[in-house]
Amino acid sequence: MFEPLSGPARKVALVVGGYSPVGRILCERLVSDGFTTAVAGSTTDTARLYGESLAGEQSPVLPYVADLTEGASVDRAVEDVLTDLGRIDVVVGLTAADAEPAATASSPAGPEATGFGMGETHYPELAGMYRLGQTALHALPAPLRPARIVLLTTPTHRQGAWWPAGAVLAGGTSSLVAGWSALLPPAGTTVNAVVPGRNARADAIAAAILLLLRPDAHGITGQSVQVHG
Repeated sequence: MFEPLSGPARKVALVVGGYSPVGRILCERLVSDGFTTAVAGSTTDTARLYGESLAGEQSPVLPYVADLTEGASVDRAVEDVLTDLGRIDVVVGLTAADAEPAATASSPAGPEATGFGMGETHYPELAGMYRLGQTALHALPAPLRPARIVLLTTPTHRQGAWWPAGAVLAGGTSSLVAGWSALLPPAGTTVNAVVPGRNARADAIAAAILLLLRPDAHGITGQSVQVHG
């Protein structure tokens, strides 16, 4: 069973961008394991409805607003969670990693596919990941209570073909977590990335994130975990 990080108080998880199959699996698991789960989305109504759908007797799910493409909203979400709940032990940043568009006659697979061009590198999302990681590192309680940060990138494949835009975001996120981990003290907060590959299923992606969130994963940091099926 996945247990909250050590300590008697209820632990708090902040999931930014959790409105997807991956996010739902992740949030349901965190809730069932006793975390107070703050779910941040781009609008208040979306966050509220999503939180209500997940809420149960074991632990509350609270809605917040944060958009990875707007860095200031990420800062506000972290500040609001700290004000309301007093702590953050786990931070997960999700992109639309499991939103796989179907190929059509007007949007074929391959070099002509939508999003294949290098101009669509998702720079705002990468900047948002950076902002989330930086803000979280300043907010989390290490070294007294080592915490976990996991960032999920977009897939490196789309419509069956290698996707340069996704690969750029994956590479940028991988560089971020490697750099942050090099600056963090040993046995402290860990920061890692999960990179979905071809045919990566939502449950497999969520399982990789949950693995990196475990208390006994303290020796894994600065890594980019590839999920391929």
